[in-house]
Amino acid sequence: MSDILKKFQEENVPVFFSEMVSNVNGLEPFNSVSADGLEPAIDVYKKAQKAEENGDFENALELYYKAKDLDCIRFRASEEVNNIINELADQYKTYKIPMLSWFQNHSPNKLIGNNLMTEHVHPNIDGIFIMAQAFFDEIKKSQVAGASNGEDISMEYYKKNWGYTEIDSLIAYHRIQLLKGFWPFTNDETMGANYKTKYRPKSYSDSLAFTAMKNADLSLDEVRLDLARKYEKAGQIEKAYKEYEALIRTNPYLAVNYRDAANCLLQLSDLPLALNYFKKSLEYEESFFANYRIGEIYLLMGDYNNAISSFEKSFSLAPDDKKVNVLQNHIQLLFMPIKPNRLK
Repeated sequence: MSDILKKFQEENVPVFFSEMVSNVNGLEPFNSVSADGLEPAIDVYKKAQKAEENGDFENALELYYKAKDLDCIRFRASEEVNNIINELADQYKTYKIPMLSWFQNHSPNKLIGNNLMTEHVHPNIDGIFIMAQAFFDEIKKSQVAGASNGEDISMEYYKKNWGYTEIDSLIAYHRIQLLKGFWPFTNDETMGANYKTKYRPKSYSDSLAFTAMKNADLSLDEVRLDLARKYEKAGQIEKAYKEYEALIRTNPYLAVNYRDAANCLLQLSDLPLALNYFKKSLEYEESFFANYRIGEIYLLMGDYNNAISSFEKSFSLAPDDKKVNVLQNHIQLLFMPIKPNRLK
């Protein structure tokens, strides 16, 4: 790491260096031994649990980290690693991300557990957004990317609008349950082997997620599209839109995803956003449908000049059985009394 940081320093490359975090109170030590006069990790862990139960959180915090560092299956980094990270950050003048403080400050009594972690070291969705916010704040403060425009970035906004849905959480859940069915989480590896055959899905979306977890040939996009179509047929347009929006996030270069999302937005009466999505789809594929819908939206918004232009474009792309529909709208506009103040 010193060699890497030295090269960056010589080339004046800014580095953002983060501490490591792990699950300390939500996961027992993987294995314990008594050696060199040290207590077994599991005994220290139980003392930490007792201290937490008694409200002695400062002592509990110290004991949980001690238990983690005594774990003789070293899947979680020792706090010595964080000490080294901090020393290197100071030595090579990097931008330091105090990730440990971020996670502790977002955990009850500073005890990082299953509230932010999926198992031993991987953050859950809340933990991921905390990591993103920590890096974003430090990058913004450094002005490496230029001066800030003063706008705040809301973590809560992005959590609600990032393009992940229930199906993502369900697939993640099943993958984690499968992972925990094997060593080092258990010595009984039949748990993992049996999970795929014994689990019974609790809903249609859960069934899709479980199938996707079992079948490596089945892509998340296929699963999500299946669910979106089902929601649409059931009249659950908001849920369908969320799945199409998530498809856009995972594959932003596929025009049909924008058209499907925009079609839902029309049904939800969000004309401005639907218009933006249809326009975005045209960046990747010219289509009769998108241009025709754009014309309809402009017509509903009273922007007749743009409506005429869009209908003319859609007519040139329309299959023979759709040309009559375009002409009807076009003729309607030609004979419509246009109010100058409604033109853009």
